[in-house]
Amino acid sequence: AGHSPDLVQVVTGYAETGAALVDSVDKVFFTGSTAIGRKVAEAAAKRLIPCVLELGGKDPFIICRDANLDTIVQILLRGVYQNAGQNCIAVERIFVPVDMLESLLHRTVPLVQAIRQGDDRGETSDMGAMTMGTTAIQHIQGLIDDAVSKGAKVHVGGKANDALPGGTYYLPTVVSGVTTSMRIAQEEVFGPVMTIFTYRDEQDLLRQVNCCPFALGSSIYSRNVEQALCLSRQVNAGMCNINDFGINYLCQSLPFGGMKDSGYDRFAGPEGLRGCCHVKSVTIDRFRWIGTTIPRPLAYPIAENGWAFFQELVALFYGSGLLSKVDNVRNLTLMTILRKWKPRAVGGGWI
Repeated sequence: AGHSPDLVQVVTGYAETGAALVDSVDKVFFTGSTAIGRKVAEAAAKRLIPCVLELGGKDPFIICRDANLDTIVQILLRGVYQNAGQNCIAVERIFVPVDMLESLLHRTVPLVQAIRQGDDRGETSDMGAMTMGTTAIQHIQGLIDDAVSKGAKVHVGGKANDALPGGTYYLPTVVSGVTTSMRIAQEEVFGPVMTIFTYRDEQDLLRQVNCCPFALGSSIYSRNVEQALCLSRQVNAGMCNINDFGINYLCQSLPFGGMKDSGYDRFAGPEGLRGCCHVKSVTIDRFRWIGTTIPRPLAYPIAENGWAFFQELVALFYGSGLLSKVDNVRNLTLMTILRKWKPRAVGGGWI
């Protein structure tokens, strides 16, 4: 393509590698956990270099009362279980009206029970293992156990899949009755868990949706697009998909990023490209035969009518009334010609 073979370089490693990279670049784009993101931001701040943080997510999937559940279910399953839920913009919180909960469970639970797990060597698996192995399994189980102890209900899954080797598989899970006081409502699961909340009205919905430290992506399903757009303006998130999931990432012309514990700044889109540039402001005379000069009353040493001249300038630019501005121009002209002359009224006030 004509570019240097060293333009893109790949380095693998752990914390020490990351620290070395931060110390040797002009800008950092970091994708990872909130805890490590804070350390990256601190290291970048010490060098006064910019950084873009794309951190954890806990994306809400809002089902409005007029939504068609039959058309939503497969998209919802994809949002939750794709890559075993190991996706920064995975659907982690589902919000459904109280009276639609049973209908949603009736449509989703049988499909989740049918999801096939395995290593996919036989191309018969729908979902694989947890990348972080037993560490991820223990984290997810802790969140499930905490939720159940506080009143949540597991409909399917809720434990590791011991039928598969390695101890790195977690069963596709559906849990309902989740409230904002549970750990699973506040911490990133990053696993195959469909977490369902219920709401009574819009106020209750927004309270629960925004009662979360993360704010990356979001989805809103409604047949009323205006209603969905209105909700999108009130949801804390860096991105929102109306009647879709994750499509914003496919549109690389759009900025990608979040807020709160999900990080800050954006990559992709014009905003992301500008962020990789050093912006410089340059001015030039619009009319080359008219250059900048300093008015006589303001030239050093400043004349005794310099302050009055300045007041007249302010009144001319920011005052109101055509006659007053004519008077300002007259006074400014006379003060420029007659160095010591001062008007009786300056800026609309008598002196």
